[in-house]
Amino acid sequence: MGGGVIDNPVFPLTLTRTSAWAIQQSVKPIATTATAEQRHDMLTLRRKVNDVILRFEDEPETQTVEIDVDEEEAWIIDQAVAYDGTGGHITDLLLRLFRGLWGLEYGLPPILVPEPTSKVPS
Repeated sequence: MGGGVIDNPVFPLTLTRTSAWAIQQSVKPIATTATAEQRHDMLTLRRKVNDVILRFEDEPETQTVEIDVDEEEAWIIDQAVAYDGTGGHITDLLLRLFRGLWGLEYGLPPILVPEPTSKVPS
């Protein structure tokens, strides 16, 4: 599983300010019945996302930030964030996430994971 695995493949996931906050507010490692390993993966993901949020605050001109996520972190995001309709910021996030998971499953290079479809600042 995630967390401490050395050869754990990752893929880049582009976050907007809106998608970073959505993950931060949805992934709650303390308020869960998850196993210790799952909570560890959730905390690792939250730390990455919190770092992104701070970067957005420190660099207001920044529109997107890319993080590397592994399969466990990707499934955590998939489970936690809610679909917000066609063309929504979170839908774009989920589509990038699905493409990243698909790429991991079929051994495709991360370059095939497209950028967000909507370039509207959030």
